Amino acid sequence: MGGTCLNVGCIPSKALLNNSHLYHQILHDTKQRGIEVGDVKLNLAQMMKSKETAVTGLTKGVEFLFKKNNVEYIKGTASFDSEHDIKVNLTEGGEQTVRGKNILIATGSEATPFPGLEIDEKRIITSTGAIALEKVPESMVVIGGGIIGLEMGSVWSRLGAKVTVVEFLGQIGGPGMDAEIAKSSQKILKKQGIDFKLNTKVMGGDASSDKIKLQVEAAKGGKEETVSKVLLKQLTRSNNIFSSRQTSFLSPSVVDHTLPASD
Repeated sequence: MGGTCLNVGCIPSKALLNNSHLYHQILHDTKQRGIEVGDVKLNLAQMMKSKETAVTGLTKGVEFLFKKNNVEYIKGTASFDSEHDIKVNLTEGGEQTVRGKNILIATGSEATPFPGLEIDEKRIITSTGAIALEKVPESMVVIGGGIIGLEMGSVWSRLGAKVTVVEFLGQIGGPGMDAEIAKSSQKILKKQGIDFKLNTKVMGGDASSDKIKLQVEAAKGGKEETVSKVLLKQLTRSNNIFSSRQTSFLSPSVVDHTLPASD
């Protein structure tokens, strides 16, 4: 329950941001405050477990509110049989038809494919993969300096990865962010150790070798260069709604799944 935000978005990312901040602060900011600490070690598996505990608590809370308010919750994959009828292939087996006068389609979104780079959620990852890595990568490139990419880049930078953000625009945070706030945020992240390539576009990539090669060049035209690093793929997203002449299909998910994700 809870869609992208509770399961693979806002909540797990904020849990990782908070815990990675504590780890980074203990490593770099306690001695000057008069706090002596011993050998500090990262237990990534436990950090991920802590994240999942936060997620589970909130998703179970949503299920409780559904039951309390007599909201029926059906788990399965849905498709339209008619304008007002939805057929659900139930997760536990069997089928069920649900009829409604008004139907809200809230099936979420997925990352837009990129030439030469196939998402495997291990080396070439979306934000979903970025909150579930099993080890800290040596290096990481974030394509797109939007909020989600910056959050995930910050988490893994604090935990020890060398992070580079490649952004088409001249500032981070997206076109809607105040320029002064974007500039101040970038200064903080650079101090943390993140590198930025602004006004830069990604031309393509090659993941055939041990390290991923990413071709980038200046957005207004310029010399192409190759960046060989582990890649975080944080691109535009398209809605999970597919159409044919007979039927519109909702993405494989629980019926209540998620509203389209931002960024």
